[in-house]
Amino acid sequence: MGNKPCCRVRGTGWGLLLSALAAGAHAAPDCPTLPSPFPESPLVLSALEGQLRSVARQCERDPGFLAGWGAVLNALGRPREAADVLERALLLQPEHMAARFDYAEALAGMGDVAAARALTDDLLARQDLPGTLRPRLLTQRDRWQQTGWLTRSSLTFRAGYDSNLTSASSSDTLTLTLPTGNVNLMIDPRYRPKAGMTLLGELHGEASRRLAAGRGLYLFADMRQRETVPALGADSTQLDASALLTAPLAQGELQTSVNASTLDYGGNALFRSVRGVMAYGRPVAGCQPRAEAEVEWRHYPAVPLLDGVFTGVAGGWVCSSADTLTRFTAMVRLGVDTAESARPGGNQRRADMRLTYTQPLGDGQLEADAYLSRQHDQSGYSPLLDNNAARQITRLSLRAEYLYPLAPHWLLLTRAELNHQHAAQPLFSVKGQAVTVGIRYHW
Repeated sequence: MGNKPCCRVRGTGWGLLLSALAAGAHAAPDCPTLPSPFPESPLVLSALEGQLRSVARQCERDPGFLAGWGAVLNALGRPREAADVLERALLLQPEHMAARFDYAEALAGMGDVAAARALTDDLLARQDLPGTLRPRLLTQRDRWQQTGWLTRSSLTFRAGYDSNLTSASSSDTLTLTLPTGNVNLMIDPRYRPKAGMTLLGELHGEASRRLAAGRGLYLFADMRQRETVPALGADSTQLDASALLTAPLAQGELQTSVNASTLDYGGNALFRSVRGVMAYGRPVAGCQPRAEAEVEWRHYPAVPLLDGVFTGVAGGWVCSSADTLTRFTAMVRLGVDTAESARPGGNQRRADMRLTYTQPLGDGQLEADAYLSRQHDQSGYSPLLDNNAARQITRLSLRAEYLYPLAPHWLLLTRAELNHQHAAQPLFSVKGQAVTVGIRYHW
């Protein structure tokens, strides 16, 4: 939900703690050790993480190596991956002091503040804890205890080129089927695809808090503003807000979420929706099969005739690798959008599939996304189009993005997108490509 920074270097000095503690836990002769002092540069950290990852298999039973790798992942803002690595270190050496602290940091990064405080208290109770490090631990524990909330935000600016700013039909003619025969009309040039430059701003915020009985509360909010350089009236503002509640269930996790969205286009209210989802996932051999049920109320203020309620189910897999730090998701969804009035085409059956893939590449991170959907109207759309045939729309969207760390808290982003919508009625066929370059600040 929302954009996640790939590299988040913490400026709290915990690398100094790791450097001090790691001296007592040497890696095997063939396994690399962390430099001292602990590096702060995201470029150096990314290169170091790549070096550690390349020898992960041969060093997978070395607790000192695993502790160092987990610390670097924490520093790069990847707490879930860090937690997986640090858990393996603690299985091999439960009393490894550096691994215990960095595991607490990873848990806090995932929102489990109570567990992070408990681990920190255990460290503070140790007689062999260096006295110079005790104030740092106390400060961190008190910070967690005061708020109980963990927050993360980002601000992104992009500029780029879009071949179809208004998502206009790719057809230059409109064929009407009249009783006297077909009539071909030229589409006014004002309603044809227009290419041009776009400026985009994105503000993202999230907050998480662990609750009693292993439950967690997560809040997300996004605002996106798009300005088109040509005067096309295609500027847009989108707002999204979500609340997610998680709870352990049968060795897995139950998630319940509510999302509200608004989209204004060309200065007019275009779309409003409220969506509820219930999902369940349970880890299986490094992956998590996932099942979902959802309902969404959709409202179009300018054209209420299009209003409807979508209900659907979805299933798929989420897989990640601690060795290669890759993540792959495959989800399939089936559902029906039930019209609330005499909407052209009536109810709509929908099926879609989404594939996502993330992996480190060089000093940055590559993210790829493919989306394929199929929509079939229950009844004819209009007697004037293709003799009132029912619409069948197939849409393919491809996206690739590369995130490169420039400095602490700063990322360079490049993105390429392809959208292709095909329909038997040419009026509903749409094509477009877009390329953007941007910069993101996260804190």
